[in-house]
Amino acid sequence: MRVAVSVLLLLFCGLWIGSHGSRAASLVIEAESGTVLQAEEPNRPWYPASLTKLMTLYLVFAALRDGELELDEELTVSAQAATQPASKLWLKEGQTISVETAVRAVIVRSANDAAVVLAEAVAGSESAFAERMTAKAGDLGMRSSRFRNASGLPDPGQVTTARDIALLARAIVRDFPQRYALFAEQRLKYRGKTYQTTNRWMRNFAGGEGLKTGFTCASGYNLVAAAQREGCRLIGVVLGGKSGQSRDSRMASLMEKAFRQKVSAEGTTLASLDDRGAGSDAPQVLPGSECGAVGARSNGRLVGWGVLFGSFPSNAQARAVIKQNRKTLKPLKGRATVVPSKRWGVERHAALVVGLKRADASKACKRLQDSGGYCQTLSPQVLNDPKAIWR
Repeated sequence: MRVAVSVLLLLFCGLWIGSHGSRAASLVIEAESGTVLQAEEPNRPWYPASLTKLMTLYLVFAALRDGELELDEELTVSAQAATQPASKLWLKEGQTISVETAVRAVIVRSANDAAVVLAEAVAGSESAFAERMTAKAGDLGMRSSRFRNASGLPDPGQVTTARDIALLARAIVRDFPQRYALFAEQRLKYRGKTYQTTNRWMRNFAGGEGLKTGFTCASGYNLVAAAQREGCRLIGVVLGGKSGQSRDSRMASLMEKAFRQKVSAEGTTLASLDDRGAGSDAPQVLPGSECGAVGARSNGRLVGWGVLFGSFPSNAQARAVIKQNRKTLKPLKGRATVVPSKRWGVERHAALVVGLKRADASKACKRLQDSGGYCQTLSPQVLNDPKAIWR
């Protein structure tokens, strides 16, 4: 009977395998059977960014299932958790937060501090938790994934593939169907503030059920998403979008095509997808992302701390963003600066305000991130490092 149901689902869901002609890796599967509906570079090594938090949540859900944690249990915030960079809830050392709130913060806010609080509660330390993450990845068949932290913050040893992320998302749907509903939440209220979900794709795609976004300069914009229409659930992964909008558009296109196609029940399954040789190369680093291309030199030395608002195709666009953000953050002292860069034929213009004190830079970024904008603080050393990833 189960086989027959899977066949019917596949007949409705459809199969679409092809390339998109982009640098991004992608994969779409039918969730019930694991049948591959679309694949492009599914085994290319990639930095997971905040998609890492799916594994963090998988282990937390397992701890809740096994009675090792309770939803209403209060957890104490450590110094390690409190000092995590944004995005975060700005938790303070010694403060307490419930397991339930921390879980929701990781899903909605992608809060790095909440992820570390949960990791320490489960394993005693973030490093010990990371070892469990890698071990569980092996158990789930994620043969090309290694984890070094609970948040997805940059670490050269933390790597995954689109195939492995799809396996993980499918495992969450299968193993924790009641918890899975949390990924559809669109806002979090905490201490008088309301945080909107980072997953705008879910809000805009008919049948979208959520899961997780992720971004670092090296990985580009990542997304693992699920959607269900008329009893058919698809899971999709896109790694390496050059912007949040282009990533979301690509995911929507892949999902729409997969929902429309009609095929036979025969096809490659996710578990049998050939991943021989995966992980043998260094993870892909996306050129020309919104943090700019790597390796360009600035004209002269940049002083003080800086805030980066992104990187754009033209000088005029970069300056317009600086002007708008300075209005939002008024008063914001410092000097407006545009740093051009070019690599692999991609010309970008980084939009910054420099000459700031550390506290002012951190405060400005927090305000802009709280309002949904992009901002990254840069130390004097990073500002003037010609090999810094933001350039």
